[in-house]
Amino acid sequence: MDFIGIDPSLRYTGLVHLADSGVEARAIGTRSRLPLGNRLLRLRQELLVWLEGKPPSLVFIEGPSYNSESKKHTLGAAWGTVLTVLAERGFTYRDIPPLLLKKFVTGNTAATKPDMAAGLEAHFNLNFTDEHQVDAAGLALLARAVETDSWYRRCEGEVVQGLRRDRLRKPK
Repeated sequence: MDFIGIDPSLRYTGLVHLADSGVEARAIGTRSRLPLGNRLLRLRQELLVWLEGKPPSLVFIEGPSYNSESKKHTLGAAWGTVLTVLAERGFTYRDIPPLLLKKFVTGNTAATKPDMAAGLEAHFNLNFTDEHQVDAAGLALLARAVETDSWYRRCEGEVVQGLRRDRLRKPK
């Protein structure tokens, strides 16, 4: 099975695809001087192209950060655009809180962007310099760990088991 991680943002959306054949990474950027609608349209078009030919995969997408310094409505618009494309293409997706992603990759919910990159390299042997691809790679790895119930460090296991329990709960 393939796994995709997406770190949505209007500035740069990070994308990582984990497959048996390897790892593919990309970032979709939009120019801040363009109107919001044009930026969302570009994100949608580029995401559709990137997903073309990929089998329906389990996608973990980073949920909105409530401490974000950017405008919340633009972050929400980017997140909603990504969710719409995934739904159109038949991908199964789940949003992951940023704190759980940080704990899975580094063991520390207060991890910085450099900590995340170092954690990916040290614990998963992946090296990315783009912070958006770093988060997307962590999300793809977490999706694989949850789906296969495989993990190595205690912090990974706590996150994986918690997410697996949440998935098994029935809606109220």
